[in-house]
Amino acid sequence: MRRSLAALMMLLLLLSACGSGGEASLEALRARLAAAETLRMTAELTAHREDGQETYTLRLERKNGESVIEVLAPEPVSGFRARLSETGGSLEFDGLILDLGELAGTEQTPIGALPLIAGAMEKGHAEGFWSEEGGTAVKLAPDDDCVVELVLQPDGIPVSAALYSAGEGRLLASCLITEFETD
Repeated sequence: MRRSLAALMMLLLLLSACGSGGEASLEALRARLAAAETLRMTAELTAHREDGQETYTLRLERKNGESVIEVLAPEPVSGFRARLSETGGSLEFDGLILDLGELAGTEQTPIGALPLIAGAMEKGHAEGFWSEEGGTAVKLAPDDDCVVELVLQPDGIPVSAALYSAGEGRLLASCLITEFETD
């Protein structure tokens, strides 16, 4: 009986350590974002649509409540920019209109995925933590429509993210974060 109780206590200690490590990584990320004037993030983003997948390389720069998202690849749309703020947005490109489409029947577009993920990093409700890819994964709920699963290094630097619909749990977008800087 004593051995069972000791084993149970050790298991509980290990589980509580896993949770606090995940929370510490998320808090490190949030402290870094709160102290920063500018966030720059580059990601290889795959939009998962009902009719197939499309992959983009996107660069996000957030400063003073405005997000500028630039498409770096694929080549035909490289240079396309979107400026988004709380009050609206604008599109910029050399006369070309890009059909971004919605992500699998939601109101989200691939160009809006990085600002949504960045917003989840800052303020999304943490619904769970687990170990993944040598770091910590956290499930964040930025709003009622979607869920973000974020993988963080122990120092709080994000390495990947996935965006799911909240109701059906359908994968909308996945991304590998190749650059993350704050100043």
